[in-house]
Amino acid sequence: MTRAVSGDRPIGVGLVGVQPGRSWGAVAHLPALAQLADRFRLVGIANSSSESAQRAVAAIGDGVAFSSVSDLIASPDVELVVVTVKVPHHFALVEAALAAGKHVYCEWPLATTLAEAEQLARLASASGSIVAVGTQAVFAPAIEEFAALVRSGAIGTPLSSTLTGYGMTWGELIEQRNTYLLDVRNGATMLTIAVGHALSAVEHALGRVVELSARLATRRPLVTVRETSEHVSLTAPDQVMIDCLTAEGLPLALHYRGGLPRGDGLFWQVDGTEGSVRISGPSGLIEMAPLTLSASIGDEKGWSVVCAPVDHPAVDGVRRFYEALAAKIAGEDVAMPDFASALRLHRVIAAIEEADRRGCRVAIAA
Repeated sequence: MTRAVSGDRPIGVGLVGVQPGRSWGAVAHLPALAQLADRFRLVGIANSSSESAQRAVAAIGDGVAFSSVSDLIASPDVELVVVTVKVPHHFALVEAALAAGKHVYCEWPLATTLAEAEQLARLASASGSIVAVGTQAVFAPAIEEFAALVRSGAIGTPLSSTLTGYGMTWGELIEQRNTYLLDVRNGATMLTIAVGHALSAVEHALGRVVELSARLATRRPLVTVRETSEHVSLTAPDQVMIDCLTAEGLPLALHYRGGLPRGDGLFWQVDGTEGSVRISGPSGLIEMAPLTLSASIGDEKGWSVVCAPVDHPAVDGVRRFYEALAAKIAGEDVAMPDFASALRLHRVIAAIEEADRRGCRVAIAA
């Protein structure tokens, strides 16, 4: 049974996967939690080993170093389990946390495969736990305002949209610790991570994608490890091209490229009968990049900045996510990405893979 959480005391958090100074749990989650100390309390950390957890706790100076993830999940002080480890480990950890009646915040992608995502969504629905998946780009101020402008009719009737981005990884060079991203079997690819986050923002702003065609390609079959100059095989796609149609009949062209940009790494524009809006940024990782929203509406001849980049966008997005999660756990009716929306996103990705494999357009069920 899911443990109730009182609204007058901080929610006890157990973080799984914290490498001080470099992991997503360390650089985004810990600072976000520190800003919300009235709503969340770090109980402790579990890593792949007790020694690793002890080093993490010593480095941050807070929490308990659990000897195992099982011990963290079993702790009565841990009410929310936050999973920030590599994608292949998500399923087992989330399954165990749900079985123990904990609330769960899992980073995206939820699972390695669609079948795993389906099972976790079923388990979450039956558990009664509050669950969340970290597609936090939907909370970025630029994307929230972008969606509001499109929905308000400020640009008239939307006519079309174009989104291009660079994956930053999956290019010519890669750090040793990230080489697992090159193997498509690990479920942590440019398609699932960079494009997945972008598609979460697309559906938030423009509505559901109902059909698509796609082309996936691996143009660099070998990638060089920066530290060793070793050549490692890339089996994940480093080129993703999608021709989408939304439920409102809006056509969207999306192209993601592996590697680093020469200039802006993100460009997303919607053109309407009365104007246009665009988001730009240095990186195609829309969930953590500093985003600028600009608009050209009515008789304007140029572009005006509507929303400038926020400071520390990665931390800001995760903090906003935690704020929504705290409200949800307290019983408020708050819209936020959960396992049902994660399953939806996994199904869109599966449709992209099917469209590429079969060379045809694929419809996506609601």
